[in-house]
Amino acid sequence: MVRFDTFKTIIHEISAIVGEEDLSIHDSVCHTYSFDTSLHSGKAIGVARPESVEEICDILKIANKYRIPIIPRGFGTGNRGGAIPYNALVLDMLKFNSFSIDSKNLKLEAGAGALFSNIRKSLNSKNVFLPPEPDFDVCSIGGFVATAKSGRRTIKYGNIKDYVLGLDVVLPNGKFVELGSKNFKHSGFDVKDLFVGSEGSLGVITKAYFKILPKPKDFAVIMVNVENLKMGVELSIEILNEMLPTSIDYLDEFCSKALNMKGKLIAIELDSYTNVDREVEKIEELAKDYGNVEVHKGKKAEKFYVSLKSLNVRLKNFFKGFPVVEDFELPIVTIPFVCEEIKEVLEKNEIKHAFYCHLDSGVIHPIMFFEKESVRKYEMLLNDLCSIVKQHRGYIAGEYGIGIVKSKFLDINSLEIMKHIKKLLDPNNIMNPGKMGL
Repeated sequence: MVRFDTFKTIIHEISAIVGEEDLSIHDSVCHTYSFDTSLHSGKAIGVARPESVEEICDILKIANKYRIPIIPRGFGTGNRGGAIPYNALVLDMLKFNSFSIDSKNLKLEAGAGALFSNIRKSLNSKNVFLPPEPDFDVCSIGGFVATAKSGRRTIKYGNIKDYVLGLDVVLPNGKFVELGSKNFKHSGFDVKDLFVGSEGSLGVITKAYFKILPKPKDFAVIMVNVENLKMGVELSIEILNEMLPTSIDYLDEFCSKALNMKGKLIAIELDSYTNVDREVEKIEELAKDYGNVEVHKGKKAEKFYVSLKSLNVRLKNFFKGFPVVEDFELPIVTIPFVCEEIKEVLEKNEIKHAFYCHLDSGVIHPIMFFEKESVRKYEMLLNDLCSIVKQHRGYIAGEYGIGIVKSKFLDINSLEIMKHIKKLLDPNNIMNPGKMGL
């Protein structure tokens, strides 16, 4: 643990790099940067706001010399405690917010602090898109890459790792490196992939280079009311045996009510570079024995997915407390059984909850509501939930990263390899120490 008086002796060195206005050690500022959207909190000893790669290089050289822990941070919307500092200097990356789109060559360059919703808006205006999207519009592109997020559309389009062509990174020793390629193909060791999902534990991502795709011309969402989750899974399997939809989501009665709809719902998203009419007809045929079917196209379909992004906030109208969203990944056929077992545990412990699931990619999201100070209760329940998931051959972290919340559930053999890589790149353990079991 770094001593604050040690940090005070080098404040002037960091201040000389970023300027006095971009280095703060005030309690109020440090307190603000000591949280993310998890139930956890920490303590920042300072906040630096660099605006160039050279400044980050110089800061990391000093931090490495004095062994000052460094936490890169975007908008702090992660829910795994990955950006929480423990007696560490927070590196606020929001000044790295520029981005450029080359629609002719289907490429995007974005600084780590660029806001995803701004990027998406500009992509839409040029009729191109980056298929993986975060659940929150307030998300930095650096955080999205660092946690290897996926969200909807995974089975058809893949996750963010499939779109990262290259990364600009500052290593813990202050050296700047360009990893991967700015083109579509790359031979040899793809070292950049080590940093996608590394959660700031190996270095500071300053810029990312992505491939993008032409935006599909036609789009629809088909809503099917189902009696229960099991029927929803059965319908999803039938659909996946016939075609590749963009996404298939399940919303329980609480989630659908929060979005001003009724009952348990399956939402099947389709897109196409021609039209989706044939697929819509096929799904209507497959779904007719499962429940009421509604087809939405155009603005109405888009409105549904916009409102879906605010699901957690909308659920707070029905449940008291702080929403905590889990992200377990499972074989699709096991989802109904796992959700039922999880539901029994939550009801036994009197935890209000709802379920939202990606039935195409096999990710379930129990949305649980806790009092903000109920960290201990949540951690105890998480042990039970992860145990259930593992018993059904699932994975404990499908979409949101590891951070501190999921670190103790990692496979011991994988963790050993991760520690060797960490030791090689960050021998003084200054980059986001204590996260991901490192």
